[in-house]
Amino acid sequence: MYFLREEPQDEVFLSNDVNISFKAFMNTFLYYFNTAFPIKTSHVNNNNKNKWLTIGLLVSKKQNAIFK
Repeated sequence: MYFLREEPQDEVFLSNDVNISFKAFMNTFLYYFNTAFPIKTSHVNNNNKNKWLTIGLLVSKKQNAIFK
């Protein structure tokens, strides 16, 4: 939770070049960000589409479409 607080920031604060300071900070930040929030892959199964949609609901839908 306090990873960045414990990380030494000498390279960030002691550098005279803003770009070097920014890169050093971003490298550290992204390391801990990716450690705390790893990329998680997931798979979507499209074979289970609309199993909750019953024949009764389909008939009702068609009847309501006629009245509109």
